[in-house]
Amino acid sequence: MVGCGGGEGSGSPPSKAAFVRKGNLTCAEGINEKEELRAKAIATQQRNHGRISQKKGEQYTAELMDIYEGEAERLADLVPPVGDEKKIEALVSAMKEAAARYRANPEAGGVPFGKPGRMAQDYGLDKCAVS
Repeated sequence: MVGCGGGEGSGSPPSKAAFVRKGNLTCAEGINEKEELRAKAIATQQRNHGRISQKKGEQYTAELMDIYEGEAERLADLVPPVGDEKKIEALVSAMKEAAARYRANPEAGGVPFGKPGRMAQDYGLDKCAVS
């Protein structure tokens, strides 16, 4: 549920700029986690002469989506600016839906992330958009 987390100091909702700053920091943590996971996957693939087992590929996908869903949850925990609650709820919902769609069909690539990516970019959460 959006708005469960603590507010800024006085308990009042943050400004949009403050929310965007916190949201981008939240998503930047996810970016770092994804980069670490990607580096491990590449190292494994190199050790196996460019091959990766289906099991390892599925594990990578699951871990990657766990990180992305974690970003969505952390965004949901932030108190949104007054009047933007529905926008943030919609973004979080779109992120979760995209992760579920990607888990169901990873061969589709980044297609499911287009909508939440545009929503994040439009709001100013550029670190939350999957590129």
